Amino acid sequence: RIERAAEALRVMGDCTLNARDIKNAERIYKDLMREGVSLGNLWFQSAAHWGLGQVSLHRMDYSSAADNFQKGLDKARRPTDKWYAAWNAFGLANTLRSLARIEEATARYRQALALFQEMNQPSITAWVERALSEIGGDLQTAEGSTEIRVWLCPLCGSKFNQQQAIAL
Repeated sequence: RIERAAEALRVMGDCTLNARDIKNAERIYKDLMREGVSLGNLWFQSAAHWGLGQVSLHRMDYSSAADNFQKGLDKARRPTDKWYAAWNAFGLANTLRSLARIEEATARYRQALALFQEMNQPSITAWVERALSEIGGDLQTAEGSTEIRVWLCPLCGSKFNQQQAIAL
């Protein structure tokens, strides 16, 4: 029943992450990754990459977060697992948004949106739709510049106005 134990690790990792115990969540997701690799189970590996991506986001390590979400997305595509493909695409989109890579974020939000819609997940679909609409919203540009300036909270992705960004 090794797969049941790996599933228990996945659930424990999610609960620990939701409790904001980042250090223990990281340890649990690494254990899940080891189990997923030893079982040859891409679904568990994709779940572990999603969790490690979330841990990296909490630490504002966007490079590691993007890397983990992309790896999770790649693993989820192989067994055609829509659930973790969608969640990793959504996590990658949020990370890219935090890095002001808006075009790439838009593509990943659209990917996540399509997958969540296919799975008939209206609540999560609404989250993705809101995030997607926000990146086209109050984008500010410097006068005379064609550069798009976006200021986002590195933890939650909320938009800051120009005055808040300057103050920070």
